[in-house]
Amino acid sequence: MSEYTLSDFTESLRSVGFDESKLVAVVRSWGRSPEGYASWEGGFVLKLCDGRYAYLSGWCDTTGWGCQDGAELRFADSLEGLGLPDDVAWDYFPADLNRWINRGCPDPDMV
Repeated sequence: MSEYTLSDFTESLRSVGFDESKLVAVVRSWGRSPEGYASWEGGFVLKLCDGRYAYLSGWCDTTGWGCQDGAELRFADSLEGLGLPDDVAWDYFPADLNRWINRGCPDPDMV
C-alpha cells in the first residue's frame, strides 16, 4: 500500500496550476516517505476529459507543503507514453481520490 493523502494530491495539483475540472479519474497512484516520517514523494496517473493521460509527480521535504516542495506534470495520448516509474507500489483507481473528483473537487480542508 502506498503512502499519500488527499492533501499530497491537491498540493501537487496546485503546484503545477492544474484545473481540476479537466479530471475524469485517477487511474493509479503511489507515494512514499523516503526517511519514514515527514518528507513525501509520489505520483498520480490522471485520465483527462479530452481523452489524454497525465502523470503528476510531487514531493515535499520534512517541513511539509508550502516550504520546500515541487511538482511536475506531463501529458501523453496513452499510458505507455507517460514513461511511468516501474519501481513503485501502485494503487489502482484509488477510491479516496476518485471520490473527491466525483464530488466536484471540493476544498480539501472542508472534506
